[in-house]
Amino acid sequence: MVRERHVCRVSERPASRANSGSAGAVHTAIARFGDRIFCFTVSQETEMSKGLPVVFMLACAVQPAQAQGTFQFQAILTGSSELPSNSDPTVATGTFTLDGNLLSFRVDVPAVTFVSMSAYIQGPALPGANGPILFDLGGPTFKGGSSAGDPPVYRFASPASPPFGADPFPLTAGQITELESGLWYVNITSAGQPNGQVRGQILEVPEPSVFWLGLLGAGALIWYRRKSKYEN
Repeated sequence: MVRERHVCRVSERPASRANSGSAGAVHTAIARFGDRIFCFTVSQETEMSKGLPVVFMLACAVQPAQAQGTFQFQAILTGSSELPSNSDPTVATGTFTLDGNLLSFRVDVPAVTFVSMSAYIQGPALPGANGPILFDLGGPTFKGGSSAGDPPVYRFASPASPPFGADPFPLTAGQITELESGLWYVNITSAGQPNGQVRGQILEVPEPSVFWLGLLGAGALIWYRRKSKYEN
């Protein structure tokens, strides 16, 4: 799988001007999100512009870089998400990291209302539907609670420490597509609910939004103004 890394940098370089009477430095903040590059360019203009900075945001499509990325996924597991649902109040959490084609994981299940027996990644299936078992997360380790009031948890995690946990799972291109499409879920079983006590869909952590790109542009402008103030 080839996906884009997220990078952000600020650079400064002389500008080449069509009008020889204009001179100044161009300061560019470049942010790359997914398969797009956003360039925030701040230039110092001639006296005719009275030193007011002009900010341009250029969004241009680029070809994906040939780099393997690391991508985060998360899951919130509840009894109400099971099929059929149950009234267990437990809320478990899962974090998943896709590094190249290797999927690592950590799932913490509060040890309050039931004893966790096993955990599986299942799919492909949307919420409200069941799918076959794809990966066995191995046996859980028990982690005691903290003095801050955190409850004890059953933890399923990679890498494996037999008989606990499992090593990161190598995924095929098709499996990566299913994962990114939100078609996988993690399922925890117990003695009382052998088909599933709590369950949650595995979803990718959202990409930065246009709102944050706007903030980045504002930050570039503030950076330029402060820099100009100190230089003058």
